[in-house]
Amino acid sequence: MKLCSLLRSFSSLTAFIAGGLLLVQTPAKAQTDPTPFALSGGNFSFTELASTTTAGASPANMSFWITGTTDQALTGTPTGNYTGTYNASSASRFTGLGANGISMVVTSSAGQGRPHSVVVGLNSTGRSDVQVSWTGGLVAQGDGSPTPRAYGLRLQYKIAAGGTWTSVAGPVEYLSTGQTAGHSQTFGPTTLPAECNDKPAVYVRWIYYSNAANSGGSRPQLRLDDISVTSTSASSMAPTIATQPTSQTIFSGATATLSVVANGTSPLAYQWYQGTTGTTTTMVGTDSASFTTPALTTSTDYWVRVSNGAGSADSNTATISISTATTDLSSLALSGTTLTPPFAAGTLAYTASVPNPTSSITLTPTAVDAMATITVNGTPVASGAASGSISLNVGENIITTVVSRSSLPDKAYTVTVTRAPASNNANLSALTLGSGSLSPAFTGNTISYLNFVPNATTSATVTPTVAEAGAT
Repeated sequence: MKLCSLLRSFSSLTAFIAGGLLLVQTPAKAQTDPTPFALSGGNFSFTELASTTTAGASPANMSFWITGTTDQALTGTPTGNYTGTYNASSASRFTGLGANGISMVVTSSAGQGRPHSVVVGLNSTGRSDVQVSWTGGLVAQGDGSPTPRAYGLRLQYKIAAGGTWTSVAGPVEYLSTGQTAGHSQTFGPTTLPAECNDKPAVYVRWIYYSNAANSGGSRPQLRLDDISVTSTSASSMAPTIATQPTSQTIFSGATATLSVVANGTSPLAYQWYQGTTGTTTTMVGTDSASFTTPALTTSTDYWVRVSNGAGSADSNTATISISTATTDLSSLALSGTTLTPPFAAGTLAYTASVPNPTSSITLTPTAVDAMATITVNGTPVASGAASGSISLNVGENIITTVVSRSSLPDKAYTVTVTRAPASNNANLSALTLGSGSLSPAFTGNTISYLNFVPNATTSATVTPTVAEAGAT
């Protein structure tokens, strides 16, 4: 195979030549949260890591993360899981120290990965008072000017995989400043915040970070050992209603399904009742977070009581209303004119008149029943919205509005709109001058007039008014 073909075959890898040898470097993988350890089954413990541990492996419920930053701060971002060996003696690395746990150090060389943190996953479901104990120590002090570089291991936590890392109050941390090689310090038991109780996924980590600037020199190698996480059985928590059952409107003869979401220590018991909240005369349904009503023909109230050994919580009242199906309109309006007689839901025929210049019109029907559909001259129209423009011929124009509703016969409203013919009256009803007066006085049948003005007047205005609307 030619070299160019070989390189193309590593499309997802980085390939380069060193001393005539083809080297392939796999891209870094994103870090992963460890599987949570179930505290309900006992205490979590980490006491040793052998230097012969398989490269990239980590103890159950733990992850070792790396970073791309040489001197990361507490806000440093991890870039992946450690995939290196645990017996390296130079460059950046995690090292297995046997009974002394695991150590971390960063150098100018990325080595097998610059340590970011050690992470432990916990499942605290049904548990409270989660307490963490651990030992931090200094394997080798750093150097630098004027003082050795300063590094620390700080304890942090987050809730769930997508949570935000937060430092445990104190803070709780081991610092290299002022220590000598071989020094160690035991911390805890430190109780994690109450928000860490009774959660399916809680994570704690020890982040290896630079806590003081320096002009150079090697960085301290810190170790982490004897991690212990304990907890106690959570006290029963009384139920609380997280999501209330909601009121609904249904057709007569239909059923409705109500549901509730409650929090509290399991097991939770559910009892549904007919009536308003607190009324326990009529029990309905089964021991379930949901309840389907029987077929209803009248408005009916329901509620649910959720209980456990620590107490109970009552939901709000949910009302199942019965929809009154109808094909009545609540209003019917024309643009530019009015109906005769005035609109009434039970009146189906109307008339209206418009002058000849009005060549189109719109109609706005509004249904009583929100489930009804409407057409105007066969074209669908939303309830309460104007129809499209309807052309008007001279004379009578019939506009038909049909209201439809499932299971009911259609209802048709008709409006007969009469458009006046073009005017044949050429008379004026008035003729006025801007100044002066007509002689003789204006009458509709007189067509010739005089008006005398001074010699200096060079123009005049005349205002005519037609006798019949629509004339031009």
